[in-house]
Amino acid sequence: MRPCAFLSLLSLSLPSFCAASTIPNPVQISANLTSRPIPNLSALPNLPDKDFSGVAAYTSSVQLQEKPCVAVCVAAMRQLALHHIDADLPEGALTWTHPDYNTVTLWLEPPQGQNHLTVRFALWTLSAAFRDMLSRNNYAQLVFHGVYRRSSVAIVSFLPSRDVPTAVIGARNRTVIQQVIPQLDLSVITATTSANNDSVLFGFDPRNVIVADDSLRAEVDYLPKIIEPRDIYIMIVWTMISMCPYNRDPLSVTQLRVPGPTAVVTSVWNRVPPRRGNQPHVMGGGDLISLLALLLHVLWKDVNRFREMNIKVLDQGSVIAIGSFRAERLSGPSEVSETA
Repeated sequence: MRPCAFLSLLSLSLPSFCAASTIPNPVQISANLTSRPIPNLSALPNLPDKDFSGVAAYTSSVQLQEKPCVAVCVAAMRQLALHHIDADLPEGALTWTHPDYNTVTLWLEPPQGQNHLTVRFALWTLSAAFRDMLSRNNYAQLVFHGVYRRSSVAIVSFLPSRDVPTAVIGARNRTVIQQVIPQLDLSVITATTSANNDSVLFGFDPRNVIVADDSLRAEVDYLPKIIEPRDIYIMIVWTMISMCPYNRDPLSVTQLRVPGPTAVVTSVWNRVPPRRGNQPHVMGGGDLISLLALLLHVLWKDVNRFREMNIKVLDQGSVIAIGSFRAERLSGPSEVSETA
C-alpha cells in the first residue's frame, strides 16, 4: 500500500488575513513555559528516546472537548505514519480539522528559522503532545514544542477552530496547507450480541474509509474487562509510530506494551499465512495503521466499548491477521517494547 499523499485545499500566506488574537505565539511565550521531559520510552530508533523532550503551554481559559482532540490527532497521525519516517513534509504549516468533530484544529509547523519538518519529528512531537494532554486529562488549548538534543524540532498546537483564521501562531509568513480527513459513514457497522460475547463487524478500505461492501473486513470480539479510553488512545498512537517504518511491508509479529494514564495496554498483532490455493490480500503495516484509525470511531459508536478485545482481519472470508488488546494496572516505570 502506498502512503497517502497530502492534499492541499488551501494555500495562502497567513499575514494576508491575520489580525490580533488571544492565541499565544509559541516563540514569544516559550521563555515562560514549563519543561515537560518525556520519559525514556524505548531503545528502538523509531520511537522517542531519552534525547527527546517536550515543552507544553496550556491556556486554561480556552477549554476544548475530548473527542475532537482525539479524533483530529489520530487522523493526523495516520496520514503522517503512512509516509517514510525520514521524509520531509511540505514546506509550511499543516492543519487538520476532523469533519465529524470540527470544533478543534490541529496545527503542525517547523520551529522558527526552519522551513521543513521530517515525518519522524512530526510524529514524535504530536504523540508527545497528545500523551501529555491525556496524562493531565486536560483538554485545553495547547502549544507544544518538541525538543531533540536541546533543539526545537516541531511545534504542535490544538486550537479552537473558530480562532484559526486569526491565529498569530501562523503569522511568521508561512504557507498553510489544510489536510483532508474523509468523513466517515458509520451506519454500515454491524454489531451482534450473543450469550458468549459481543462483537462488531465492519468493512474497511486502507484509504481510511469504512465501507459497506469491501474485501477487507475487521471483526472485533469484546471481552468483559474494561479499559479506560485514554489508555486505548495512547496505544493506537504508539502503534502508528512503530508501524511507520514498515508501512509498505507485510505485517510481522508485533507486540507493544504501552503505559497509559491508568493502565499498561499490551497489543499483539500477527499476519496469518494464506491457506494453500488462496491468494488473499497481504496484511501490511500500513493496513494496520488505517485499521486502528477507524477502530477509534467504531469503539465510540458501539456504545463506547472500550474493553479488552480480540480482532480478526479478513479478506474474502479468509483470516489474514489477528490482534488483541489486554490491560493491567499501571505500576513501575514507563516502557514500550516491540518484538518482530
